[in-house]
Amino acid sequence: MKNDTKIIPVVTYSNAYLDKSNILKENKRKSCIYRWINLITGKSYIGSAKCLSVRLNTYYSTSKLKKSLERGSSAIHSALLKYGYGKFKLEILEYCEVDVLISREQYYLDILKPEYNICKIAGSTSGKVHSKSTKEKIGKSIKGKNHPWFGKHHTFETREKIKTKHLNRIHIMPKMQLETKLKLSLISIGLNIKVYDTFKSFLMEFSTINSTAKHFGVSSSRIKRVLKNGMPYKNFFFKSEIIDNRILVYDYSHKLIKVLYNRSYTSRLFNIPTTTLTRYIQSGKLWKEKYYFYANRIKKK
Repeated sequence: MKNDTKIIPVVTYSNAYLDKSNILKENKRKSCIYRWINLITGKSYIGSAKCLSVRLNTYYSTSKLKKSLERGSSAIHSALLKYGYGKFKLEILEYCEVDVLISREQYYLDILKPEYNICKIAGSTSGKVHSKSTKEKIGKSIKGKNHPWFGKHHTFETREKIKTKHLNRIHIMPKMQLETKLKLSLISIGLNIKVYDTFKSFLMEFSTINSTAKHFGVSSSRIKRVLKNGMPYKNFFFKSEIIDNRILVYDYSHKLIKVLYNRSYTSRLFNIPTTTLTRYIQSGKLWKEKYYFYANRIKKK
């Protein structure tokens, strides 16, 4: 965890056992990025939750943890059962809007590289190991169905062709349709809130409305109203800056074929690590002799 010094948690609960009531009370209906840290080994786990209090009810239930381990492996569930809650601290790395949870979780995964995270891509189950009984249940649910990949009505060669077709399928839009979609699409995940004093001098910056509200001890709706009206709040001026994080994907002949929401989504779709994706975006090189990736990075105020 060499990069810990770069990250300052919004809230830290130093003992997950003793602080349990405060943790549950203070995080009702809040969406955030959180981190469990083992006080004995120093290993950590990063996760995101649309409603942290609901997620915590699972963590604080030993019976639910044991059931999850029967279905498959979970390093953090095993560690909580082995060491107990008193040997863990819980950090809230960031309170944020639900629609940015995955991208913000990926950001912390890339920086902090938590040891307990089996899946290295936020929102993905890649790397997760299912138990034998779970695999058997999955197999039974598939068996006998006319599934395009596994159905018994297809020959092996046909299934392989269908599988390859699905894996390599890229939806290519007519140029006019694509341009229309670009104009109509929402600017994706990326919002900065800048704070100025009465002399319009820059003071600080926040990545979400929620984190801004948390800092000033007000509701997120209050910050939204201040941003909309452009009026000062307690001698502070707030200005929002939306960042377009979309990734443009071109084929080897430099034909635009996809416009994706952000790097995290692109990483999952093309099965390319975000660090590798960033490297190809910066270099402008052709990836696997198939695709070029470019960052839109347009700021709108």
